[in-house]
Amino acid sequence: MISLYIITFYSLIKLFISMLNKYHSKVTTKGQITIPTTVRQNLNIPSGSRVELIQQDNYVIVVPINNSISKLKKSLPKPIKTLSCEEINNIISNRGIQ
Repeated sequence: MISLYIITFYSLIKLFISMLNKYHSKVTTKGQITIPTTVRQNLNIPSGSRVELIQQDNYVIVVPINNSISKLKKSLPKPIKTLSCEEINNIISNRGIQ
């Protein structure tokens, strides 16, 4: 015998939300919130970092802005060949000619 379960939209949303890592924070009188340590560590948000707040309906999505030049430098592979400024300028000026 096959059992059939009817799941309402509300109960499905509650199930989905219960599967998320939820954290609570209090808004100060200045409108500031504290991002819990676990979240900051998981998302690599050190002190002084900037975050982007995106409002979606009745929710706010917090996205870390990790734009440190040193972090970007470490994430790129070493170039096979280095170019001089003159070579780079020649490539740029000849870009339209081909």
